[in-house]
Amino acid sequence: MKKNTLKAKEAAEFMEMNVQTLKAGLIYGTLSRVGTATITGYKKDPRTGKERPRYMYHIPRILAERYMGMSYEKWLKRKEGKNG
Repeated sequence: MKKNTLKAKEAAEFMEMNVQTLKAGLIYGTLSRVGTATITGYKKDPRTGKERPRYMYHIPRILAERYMGMSYEKWLKRKEGKNG
């Protein structure tokens, strides 16, 4: 069964970037073609005492596939072939 959304770690690996880069791109809108970041609340930073936003990431598989120009399923099969 195909997944309709990807976790940030899955999408970052598929898009060949690190997770922090993907999340920053979603937060600042530079990767808005791939998904969105939504503020879900705030948490106090123990080092600075300032409130910092917490995010939820929504990355539809179809948008990541369009961005990469290939299907996620095909990529997974290639990846498994290399590791197997």
